[in-house]
Amino acid sequence: IKPSIKNEPGFFVYHTDLKKDWQIVLLSNLITLTPGTVVLGVSDDRTKIYIHAIDFSTKEQEVESIKTSLEKIVREVGEI
Repeated sequence: IKPSIKNEPGFFVYHTDLKKDWQIVLLSNLITLTPGTVVLGVSDDRTKIYIHAIDFSTKEQEVESIKTSLEKIVREVGEI
């Protein structure tokens, strides 16, 4: 038996307009808790989050998922 893994690991930059430090930290933690992704750092101007994904072939799906679910949750928490 020969396993066949067809992952394409890679890095990508996620652009955010969150302003508060706690929001960026929370979003970064949520991204890291998502299977297959880990946050490597945040730009000095706090507009970019650097992410490594095990399957880079799904970058567009990852970005859309972060924007529509994780970042949305962080924004809603900030409104409470």
